[in-house]
Amino acid sequence: MIGKNAEALIQRAIHYAIERKHELLTIEHIFLSLLDDEKVAQVLEECGAEISVLRESLDYHLNREVPQVPAAEDSEQELPRGPLATPAGERIIQRAIIQV
Repeated sequence: MIGKNAEALIQRAIHYAIERKHELLTIEHIFLSLLDDEKVAQVLEECGAEISVLRESLDYHLNREVPQVPAAEDSEQELPRGPLATPAGERIIQRAIIQV
C-alpha cells in the first residue's frame, strides 16, 4: 500500500505527462509534481532554490526532450494507455511503495 501523499504526488506527475501528451513518465514529471507540495517548496526555498526558475527549467526540458505520443488519425480517439515510466521513474515509484 502506498501513502496518500505519495499516491497524490505520483498521480499529479502522471497528469502532467498526460496533459503534455508525453509518451514517458520521467523523474522530471515527478520533480515538477514535488514542487507543488508546500513543504517541499519551502525546504527548497530555504536552501536557496527559486521555485519559479526550477519550474521554467523543468518545463523547458520536458517540452524539448520528452517524446510525445504520436497523433492518432482520428483526433477523437482516446489514448490506449497512460505514459510509460522510465526506469528511473519506475524506481522512484517502487521506493515510494516500499517506504510506506
